[in-house]
Amino acid sequence: YGDPEFIQTLPTYSIPGFSDGTYRIFEVEGDSMLDTLHPGDLAVTQFVENWRVLKHNKIYVLVATDGLLVKRVHNLIDRSGGIVILSDNPQFAPDFLHADQLMEIWEVKAVISRSLEKKIACFMIEWPDCGLSVFWGAGQKFQEKCPKRKFRDWQE
Repeated sequence: YGDPEFIQTLPTYSIPGFSDGTYRIFEVEGDSMLDTLHPGDLAVTQFVENWRVLKHNKIYVLVATDGLLVKRVHNLIDRSGGIVILSDNPQFAPDFLHADQLMEIWEVKAVISRSLEKKIACFMIEWPDCGLSVFWGAGQKFQEKCPKRKFRDWQE
């Protein structure tokens, strides 16, 4: 990433709405940012010149001395000389990076996803007027009838 000749060999793309600033697309690897980002997703990022203006809880691509990271950030540069990095996947613990471990920071502005998996939450619906309670979760199908309401089949 520090080699200007290598950067010049990379393909360039034009994406509508992304014209002011310096942009780069990074491919997401690993599962630390699931369910927000999936392996193979493309993160459209904008170069951040002033690290002091990093926004809490935003997602950034961090070009660090150890490699590339895609993480949420809690900015402590002015207070502690670095940033706390957070994964969306709770299996990964937060960590701290000192500013001297960072080479570049890119704010994620959009994602081109190769994963079109349906994200369905589990929930319960209650209709006291007809004594009906229904639990619905991912992968389940139900059809319930109530004399006062019409229902459809729900399926994933």
